Amino acid sequence: INYWFFKRPSDAEIGQSWYYFRMAEPDFTPLPIYDAMREHTRSATPTLYPGVHQADHWAITAVDPQPLTDSDAQLGDALGLSAATFTAHGTDLWLRWAGDGPLAVTIGDQAATYTAESAGWHTAIIHRSTLPQTISVRIESAESAAPFRLDSVTVADRAGQNVFPLAAALILGGVFVEVTLILALIARRRQR
Repeated sequence: INYWFFKRPSDAEIGQSWYYFRMAEPDFTPLPIYDAMREHTRSATPTLYPGVHQADHWAITAVDPQPLTDSDAQLGDALGLSAATFTAHGTDLWLRWAGDGPLAVTIGDQAATYTAESAGWHTAIIHRSTLPQTISVRIESAESAAPFRLDSVTVADRAGQNVFPLAAALILGGVFVEVTLILALIARRRQR
């Protein structure tokens, strides 16, 4: 949700239509939209939307978090932790992580294990779908409670790319059927 202004500095712009796209009066008196937005944000589940999100993002709940500075981390900082949970909304979801053992990932009631092929940072694609979905994710070390490092969670929405080939095929198929019917009608009229 986006809103134009929290408030304007004064009522000097009261004659402008955009002046009314605000949440509070110039003296900070809240308007009804302020209360509605406050209730919405309090009741909404913190969710990761498309983008690259650092491990310390407010929508990621980490267990035993230890902030780390790592020059090889995608955004310069990482988080040492024993487990994390979050909700994400998109078509593709991947993690950038490092650890001594495999990583257990649970999405809804589906569990999978991702193993490091070598030392250092790893990228694991943990979810793909044709259309955007809201999913709940839990990640933890698959072997004991050994901590792992989480660099980032990336969420993408590739619905357009996923649906375009299907839509194009349907359109081309429809055009082919239409052309075939027209040619059949022309041939039939010539036979009469």
